[in-house]
Amino acid sequence: MESRLRVLFLILVTAATSGCAHLPHLWPFHRHSKTVAAGPGPTSATDTAPIVEPEVVRQQVKVPKIRKSNFEITAAGGLLNVEQFGTYPTLNLRGTYHIKENFFAEASVGVSKLRSTTFVDANGATQPFTSAQRRVYDYSLDLGYDVLPGEAFFGRKKSSSTAVYVVAGAGSLHYGGESFLGANAGVGYRVLLSDRMVAHLDVRDFITQRSLTGTKHLTNNVESTLGFSVFF
Repeated sequence: MESRLRVLFLILVTAATSGCAHLPHLWPFHRHSKTVAAGPGPTSATDTAPIVEPEVVRQQVKVPKIRKSNFEITAAGGLLNVEQFGTYPTLNLRGTYHIKENFFAEASVGVSKLRSTTFVDANGATQPFTSAQRRVYDYSLDLGYDVLPGEAFFGRKKSSSTAVYVVAGAGSLHYGGESFLGANAGVGYRVLLSDRMVAHLDVRDFITQRSLTGTKHLTNNVESTLGFSVFF
């Protein structure tokens, strides 16, 4: 009897387990194996062809030689006030070397002529001026810096580069048969008229210690000029 029950139990267990394979949604312990899809293979001959590198033919370019214009020659004219002797026309010649974009060095020489033919010395006596003694020469070596570079507009289409600059240096005034060493300082305004031509407006003060009248004292000799320069 027991053997029959065992056989019946085994038949039921076998039927139950084989039926679960057809009912995955009813059998929670069944696990499906994941199938990994293979990627698509090459579909044509172009997919397996090697990559073609482009052959670029480079042209030989000749770089133009741009000439640097750092030297500047200025011719200027204006008025020079010689303290105690009056104001007279003056002519100046300046040479400028632009060390950097906003920094430059300058050497200048100017000539003027006094109208006075006499002067009063420390004793109150009138002394004559010869023609050579009436000539006034000024020399200076200066350093300058562009403090306010900018641009000026002339009409709607024309514009020019400009700059306000300051200069300072040492120099001398020569007149009355004597030379008076001193310092000078000033301010100027520059307008670029073309690639090579520039206009300058300058005001400078030559400070010297003069002893022509017998007593030494500081004098301020102000010079105002308008000039035009050429770069080369």
